[in-house]
Amino acid sequence: MSPTLLSLATALLAVVGTNMHVCSADQRTYTVYHRLGAAAGGFSERGSIVLSTDANTGDGDSNDTNSASASALTVTATNAAGCVVPSAVDDMVASNSMYTVQVVDDATGQAAMASVPGCDVRRANFREELELTLSEKGSLV
Repeated sequence: MSPTLLSLATALLAVVGTNMHVCSADQRTYTVYHRLGAAAGGFSERGSIVLSTDANTGDGDSNDTNSASASALTVTATNAAGCVVPSAVDDMVASNSMYTVQVVDDATGQAAMASVPGCDVRRANFREELELTLSEKGSLV
């Protein structure tokens, strides 16, 4: 069975602290790269995750010590078109290679990476869940 889609199903965020300041522009972008086994060479772009905050929904009370605490956090995940070639996935599984995903913070260049056996990716029917731990300012921890 060849895959037709490998998507960023969900990006879960564990934010350290009680408030998150995404950045002065109220948006933070993380680029997602992946590698289908060591034979595939380097990483290729897979998609992106964008965090953004909505306008402050607080009442403007002077007791509001942090307007970000009254903002809603929105997560948008997108995929690069044609980022997965079915024959490359077949080769990865046949050679018992690892699937590696890397998330890079576009603002700071910090990166987080994880690998799983390629057969596990296929066994999960090409669904996944990415969990990012972020500082109060939105940097990868």
